[in-house]
Amino acid sequence: MGHDTVSADTSSTPVTATTNARTATSGNTAQLSAASTSSATSESSSVAPSSASSDATSTSSNTAASSSATSTSSTPVSAASTTSSAASSNAVSATPTSVTSSVASSATTSAATSGVATQTLVEPTSAALSGAKSHAAAQYSTTGQPQQVNAVAAAPADTSNAVLKTSTATVGYGSNQKELSLTLVITNPQAGDVYTVTIPADTYILQFDSVGGLTADQGTTTTSNNADGTKTITDTFTTSQSGVVTQIIKYILKTNYSAQDKPMTTIGSVTKTVTYTVNGVAQTPVTFTQTIQPYASMTGMSLTYPTGSATTALQSGTEYVFSYNVGEANGILDNDYQSARVNSAVNYGTTLTIAVPAGFALNAGDTAKLNAFTDATTITQPGGAGTDIIITVPKGPVVRAGKSLLLTVWPGPLPRRPRTKTQRTRPQMRAQ
Repeated sequence: MGHDTVSADTSSTPVTATTNARTATSGNTAQLSAASTSSATSESSSVAPSSASSDATSTSSNTAASSSATSTSSTPVSAASTTSSAASSNAVSATPTSVTSSVASSATTSAATSGVATQTLVEPTSAALSGAKSHAAAQYSTTGQPQQVNAVAAAPADTSNAVLKTSTATVGYGSNQKELSLTLVITNPQAGDVYTVTIPADTYILQFDSVGGLTADQGTTTTSNNADGTKTITDTFTTSQSGVVTQIIKYILKTNYSAQDKPMTTIGSVTKTVTYTVNGVAQTPVTFTQTIQPYASMTGMSLTYPTGSATTALQSGTEYVFSYNVGEANGILDNDYQSARVNSAVNYGTTLTIAVPAGFALNAGDTAKLNAFTDATTITQPGGAGTDIIITVPKGPVVRAGKSLLLTVWPGPLPRRPRTKTQRTRPQMRAQ
């Protein structure tokens, strides 16, 4: 595993044999500089044998200048030297060891470099680090060979081993999709790894269905509900796995058949985002597009009573009932399941204008009775016979949406009354 390391440059200056201590005037440990990008701290001290006739004091300067390598040189000092003074708060006692530490695990490697016996610990515990120092001191006392103990941080978690994919880039109107799958593919997860996936809240199209959890011998999977309606799925591995672990998250995609008694708050195309993390590190989000596109066919009028067709001749003075089919689909998936009246899922306040032939008069009273409105819908002919019929549907639910709107009309002109020599009567329309 890779790790951040710190370079240390040590120079030595011989002094008289009467000096019994080593003094580090500029920091006897590898103290991180402000410019260093490494998050590790580093501690080092080194001991090498010297002649009995000469002790030495070294003036050392250690600067964190690199995150790619660790080097420590030994400074000749007296074996009797047991104290060290350093500007760094990470200074360690100058026992016969050299310690370079970053953060604390337990893997240990050893090597001999330039006559120095070197031992490297990856993220050691305090006990492991102390034990290594004691061992190095004992080895130095026995062999006289300089000893060095390096404690280094483990490499940052590799976050490239997880990929999130979607089964489709679009859902909703025109997509022809009935299901959406999100697939998390994890390669070689290690014990202690934590993966999270935060998925969108349910919508007029999306309906969360299921998530495949880790097996008992792999780890645990939990699903939590967030305040904004999203869900976060957390996978925690308790054992290391070799190979690929696949997790599938499923949504059911609704169709136009799903009735909705209130107007939808989202119409058109919107981008939905799925985020995920690996050991707390955010990965590149995955997106897909959701589209809702309402549709209305507006097929027009059909004769309901008396029974007839588009070619049936209408007679003056006869009352006729026509039905008007709005044919409106909510557009969640396609144009199917059209409602006869204004669709409550897309009713933000609707006005329908129906042009009629000259002389056609609406019987507003009979029309209201036939429709039995309880949702404040009105059908009127403000301009009188021969003018447009206006259907007004206030915003909100539509009652009895399964039935067509009914309009009772009188075709005109009505028959003239008999004439007399003294009086001519103009055609009169039946009172509304």
